[in-house]
Amino acid sequence: MKVTVEMLREACASNPWLNDEEYPTWDYTWDAPTVFADKEALLAFFRGGNCTVRYAVQYHNLVFINQDNGGDEWLTIKLHDGRLHPFESITFHAVIRCGDIYFHHMIEDMEAATLEQCKSLSYLGARLNSLDIHVWPYHAMDRMWEAGDHSWREVGEEIFYDQMECVPPAKMSSITFAVGEAWKSDKTGIVHAMFCKTDGRFFARHDYLANFNPIAYREQIRKQREVSNEPV
Repeated sequence: MKVTVEMLREACASNPWLNDEEYPTWDYTWDAPTVFADKEALLAFFRGGNCTVRYAVQYHNLVFINQDNGGDEWLTIKLHDGRLHPFESITFHAVIRCGDIYFHHMIEDMEAATLEQCKSLSYLGARLNSLDIHVWPYHAMDRMWEAGDHSWREVGEEIFYDQMECVPPAKMSSITFAVGEAWKSDKTGIVHAMFCKTDGRFFARHDYLANFNPIAYREQIRKQREVSNEPV
């Protein structure tokens, strides 16, 4: 079912951030909330950010209401038996920085969780908890897959450091890449890698960038790591 305007108003009235008199007078239009049918569209929305306070979106049995005007602090609500049950507050830019796969798993876990699991904050499934969410960018000169494909793919284990322009940090030395038909030698961009600690699976995603200069990008990353004292 689609959440009604009256349900949104009730949720806002019971939340101290959303019921703040310092914010301007507000009301919802008749078509609120904005409804998303798939996770990719939801991901694109949260990646954009900069929403007004109390802006509401719905994805199946999940509702998110922005608590910070122009910010990114979303009251997360479970729709259960025709009622709204707030249970979490999420900063989605922080989630997305952990990788698209982390975002997808978290949304799927919250959607599938029972109301009791949501209220006890035990809604995260084993596969999400097993992911090492330290996602590092690697800039490779070749063996990229098709341009424009931003999806995560599971890849086989094969040492691929000789194809990289930098050595991964020691803490991520287990990251490897597959060499196979999925890779394209005529594309350049950035490879993001993720290692699933529980079952030993590897994931990678290629972001194709037009006019990408791997040498300049490598120098940029080197300077950033020098400032933050990260391994170069």
